[in-house]
Amino acid sequence: HNTDLKKRLAAYAGQHPDQCRQTDADPETDCMEFDIAKGRFSFRLTAPYSEERREKARQYARENNAAD
Repeated sequence: HNTDLKKRLAAYAGQHPDQCRQTDADPETDCMEFDIAKGRFSFRLTAPYSEERREKARQYARENNAAD
């Protein structure tokens, strides 16, 4: 049910039909299925930031005007 992922996969399938294609869609549940070439899709899992790491990132942003 990840709408952003579905949109990205549909766009990718449109741009690269030799690498990815939509195989099924269920309008009742809004689920979609895709066939995608091996090696073209991955998830990158990252560990959550510790409070100490968050504070260091905030401090770095303040010192380097990251908001400007």
